[in-house]
Amino acid sequence: MHWSNKDLTVRLFITLFLLGLTIFSVLIGINLHSSAKNILADNENSIYMNVSQSSRLITEMTKEMEQTAKKIALNSSILFSGDKKLISDYLYQSYNISPNTIQNLYFYYDGSLYSGQQALLDIYGNEYLESAAKDIEYAPYIVWGDPYSTLISQNTISLFYCIGDKEDYGILFIDLNCSLIENHFTSVYSDSGMDYLILSNQSNLPIRSNLSHIGMNGEAEMLSDKLALLSYQDGHASVFSYGNVKYGVFESIPHQAFRFYVIFPRNIFENLKPLIYNSLLAILGTVSLLLFASYWIASKITAPINQFTRELKQAYHKNRLPDTINNIYSGEVFEMVESYNELALRIRAVVDEKERTLMEKNTYEKQILQHQIGPHFLHNTLICIGSLVKQNRTSEVVSTLQALLKLLSYSFDNPQELVPLKYELDSVASFVQILQTRYSQEFKLIQEVSDDCLDFQVPRLILQPIVENAIYHGIIPKQVPGEIHIRTVRDESFFFIDISDNGVGIEDAAEKIGQKNKEQNRNFSIGLANVIKRVRLQYGEGSDVEFITHPGEGTTVRLKLSTEDV
Repeated sequence: MHWSNKDLTVRLFITLFLLGLTIFSVLIGINLHSSAKNILADNENSIYMNVSQSSRLITEMTKEMEQTAKKIALNSSILFSGDKKLISDYLYQSYNISPNTIQNLYFYYDGSLYSGQQALLDIYGNEYLESAAKDIEYAPYIVWGDPYSTLISQNTISLFYCIGDKEDYGILFIDLNCSLIENHFTSVYSDSGMDYLILSNQSNLPIRSNLSHIGMNGEAEMLSDKLALLSYQDGHASVFSYGNVKYGVFESIPHQAFRFYVIFPRNIFENLKPLIYNSLLAILGTVSLLLFASYWIASKITAPINQFTRELKQAYHKNRLPDTINNIYSGEVFEMVESYNELALRIRAVVDEKERTLMEKNTYEKQILQHQIGPHFLHNTLICIGSLVKQNRTSEVVSTLQALLKLLSYSFDNPQELVPLKYELDSVASFVQILQTRYSQEFKLIQEVSDDCLDFQVPRLILQPIVENAIYHGIIPKQVPGEIHIRTVRDESFFFIDISDNGVGIEDAAEKIGQKNKEQNRNFSIGLANVIKRVRLQYGEGSDVEFITHPGEGTTVRLKLSTEDV
């Protein structure tokens, strides 16, 4: 039937529908643009609030250090006594007043440098402070120096405070704990896709930075020169371009010691704009086409379709899942009903399989959570840390605690089942570091993983049970320096992860453990069994865990993961 033969009501309805749809699409576009600007403004306001909070944190830390310096000066008689042990003990006690803020304390007087960690100073020395002390002239106020690096304090920055009078004075140096600042900036900014740059006000030299997102790691000084040319207003981000990307930047509240910049991408809406416009056009075209097609089809098959719909509703209300319908129709409706019946059977089969798989995954997930970090492992690690504290092995205490905190955070704070491989490798490194501290036996972790493999998605905590078995049941029984190699290879269909050790081999180790400790052997089996089940459930057909063992030489566990089902 020709368009002009349709009645006026139908033609007017279609015309108004298309006109209204066009106006609606334009309004959507305007609303999207406005919403994107508001989101960008809210995002920048949130970043500015974080910058203000970080500025307050740094101000509080430096004020705390300055107050500590003034308290130390009250007992200047100890510092001028010339007794190395007495001075070292006094500096160490002063360090304990603010152990989170202060990295180390030094006092220079009459050509001698003393430290709260005198034993480490005697071993490694501190050429920078000894040289700087000779050039410092007396001043009755606190001065902040340039960033420097030593084996004791690593990369840090110190405040200088002259104690005494102009004729006879010593110089107190207090190193700032820059690791605390770096951890704060990493959690607040780097983990949210932003970069930061912390500079010394004295010399404009970088103290800490992470410019991985903007791609300028190693070019901090060049970026600082570029940022110094921008103008900054309180509460408003400045904008600069690098490559083809626009970035926003906030500058911190100025401080006597240093200042910092926070850099974040600002072109989110520009990247999404083509997709939004294309989506609107596709919706407009599809709705218009469906409108005309539905009107034409309705005039042909309205009656049989209505009858089929009634049958479909009756079949649906008999069960929660679609049921098949008795096909008594002909022509196109017959084909439609046949297709529906096939689809109903497939849906029922898929739902049954999905429910079965979900039940298995929930069971295995509970087992995995129960075996993430054993209470004995945590208990023994804390005992080890206590022993290190009694021995004043500060650096090992700090590194072990950091590794334990990273491991606990990764195990309990990450709800996602699939994570990038690089996060899994970091967790394994922390795990091995803890065991390295606990045992006198050496364990070396060697990772041979190319950059293009680091973002491959793997089940969380899939490697730790394998590495744990390699150490406990392979390397420790052998009583030799252990080596664990982690390698990755990928092809068009599969991603391979090999975990190799130089232990006794699985069969030999399992036999020895079974003779001495049946409970430990059971955990050995459960750990590997869970790994196998998780791999097969997550990656489907073709994916598996392979074992290559050489008694007396070691074992290789190979994870074969399908790249198509991730």
